[in-house]
Amino acid sequence: MAANFESVVEAIENLSLSKRKPLSHIDTGTGTTFKTLIPGVPFKLLEIRFKTAALAAAETLSFTRTRLYSVLGMATYVDHVIYSEDLGTLGVTSVVVTFGGEEAMFFEYDSIVPALSANTGSDRWGLEILYELV
Repeated sequence: MAANFESVVEAIENLSLSKRKPLSHIDTGTGTTFKTLIPGVPFKLLEIRFKTAALAAAETLSFTRTRLYSVLGMATYVDHVIYSEDLGTLGVTSVVVTFGGEEAMFFEYDSIVPALSANTGSDRWGLEILYELV
């Protein structure tokens, strides 16, 4: 046992707390390209935060859940849009989306794919995805 812990119980409690600690997936840039969130372990999606300058009309922010399914021994990926909004037409520059319940639970082979379509002005943006391991 590590010297930092007084007992096995304390070590287990510490591990449990670290699993519930929110983790961040942060990305910034211009254009339409984002880093995909692929933790590689089951996780719970807590919140997505996005900030940018005013976008042009029809610039849409979306987040897609990509899930690996095995059907009859063949692997296939299925995409589900979990958020999509035309920020440019609405004049929105800041978005916070919270998640809870079963829709927030992701499996080991799931990923979240962010996309900002048609960022024609190459506006600068910042993205943070908060999640915790389960």
